[in-house]
Amino acid sequence: MTLAMRLPPERAAAAASVLGRAFAKDPGFRWALPDDEKRATQLSWLAERLLRIATLLNGHVDALDEQPSAVALWVPVEKPWEEPLRMLFRAGLFAAPFTLGLTAVRRLTVMAAPMTLMHRAFAPIPHDYLMQLAVEPREQGRGLGSALLKEGLERSERAGRAVWLETTNQRNVAFYERHGFVVKGRRSLPNDVTLVGMLREP
Repeated sequence: MTLAMRLPPERAAAAASVLGRAFAKDPGFRWALPDDEKRATQLSWLAERLLRIATLLNGHVDALDEQPSAVALWVPVEKPWEEPLRMLFRAGLFAAPFTLGLTAVRRLTVMAAPMTLMHRAFAPIPHDYLMQLAVEPREQGRGLGSALLKEGLERSERAGRAVWLETTNQRNVAFYERHGFVVKGRRSLPNDVTLVGMLREP
């Protein structure tokens, strides 16, 4: 299997497209972005801004190949987490109301608030934040996500750093538990969506 690589900056748009397609059926995003036909495109736009934020926060993007078929977005966290408002502006998220619509922005904010609270409450300092992990839908089920995650976890473990993540897809909980994560908190969101915060100790 191809080893993980740092994704070249010029492939950011391709990585964002993978993220958009992979999260199009995620329960949280299905609630926040209810238009089935537009959701993947909207998520790709959002993911491209998250990639910019990761770069601004000295994070990086891992991929299994340049296409890419699987993507992991990592950010090192050295102090209690808070939404980096200045970074959000610099990343272009000020355009979200015009691109995604006001309803979507409000719903994304509803999702983000408990994410931030759990992150601050349960993640030790310092740690690595796995903001996103996604596999191209047609490539899922081949172990690509596990392979990419394993390399990132080994890197964090060598540095003696814990890893934090959140998910609203309950199927992902067992996947991450197999990789050593423990559920630290759950928060209820509208539309019967549950946000789960998970931590992996070094």
